[in-house]
Amino acid sequence: MLVRRADYAAEEGVAEDSGRYLKADPGDPCRAEGEVMADGIGLDACWDELDYRQALRGSLTDQGAFILRKLSQHDLVRFKTVMDDLYRHRPPDPSDITKFEWQVILAYLGATDEEIREVQHRMGRAWR
Repeated sequence: MLVRRADYAAEEGVAEDSGRYLKADPGDPCRAEGEVMADGIGLDACWDELDYRQALRGSLTDQGAFILRKLSQHDLVRFKTVMDDLYRHRPPDPSDITKFEWQVILAYLGATDEEIREVQHRMGRAWR
């Protein structure tokens, strides 16, 4: 079962800013230490990383694995919760994740509509 943002904030010790809950931990892989993000999860910074450029040379599975790894580093507790709800006990092949599933995963982690569309496009799921 998915938890409400307010419940998660109380349990996990996150800060609130402008009505959105943000990770208090500066260990987020896609933002600089102490940087406060007003909206979204900051995936834009990840697209320029060497690991992503190398994944682009590979398959959709490589690209999807990179995105899933960044999402798990962003907020492991919420990532595990949404992945367990969607896939139970079988980890998905990232290339098989549908447009709707990417939307559910990203929205639950706090991505903006623009970030969701960007990931769907990068994963070749904009048309599905």
